[in-house]
Amino acid sequence: MTSKSENINIIKENTSKIAEWLSRNRNVERVFFDKSSEFGNVICFRLKFATLAENFLSGGDTIGFSVYPDVTGEKTSVTYPFISERNYGHNTPCDDEKIILISVGAEDFEEIIADLERILGKNL
Repeated sequence: MTSKSENINIIKENTSKIAEWLSRNRNVERVFFDKSSEFGNVICFRLKFATLAENFLSGGDTIGFSVYPDVTGEKTSVTYPFISERNYGHNTPCDDEKIILISVGAEDFEEIIADLERILGKNL
């Protein structure tokens, strides 16, 4: 079992690697990530096509991370603010249907990337 400080380091490392991976993906238009933010494990990115964003919600059993926030911070979760605001009454100020927020957890980096590849495709 890893300690809390070890988990924090794993999460920071995973987040940096995933932000880099997303920035090279052909289906991602732009990545918004600030390592110095107090929310250092959250990455916001804009997809080229809205249909790809919907795939995060319909991924179901094919993806290992949750579409619901993980309160422990150890599991990766994805939020689709466009749907959240309209369907669940969350106060997420997002009217862009191509935006995805991902809160990176302490899982194995390769597992997170494999899940992203199932939705976004492999990097060239």
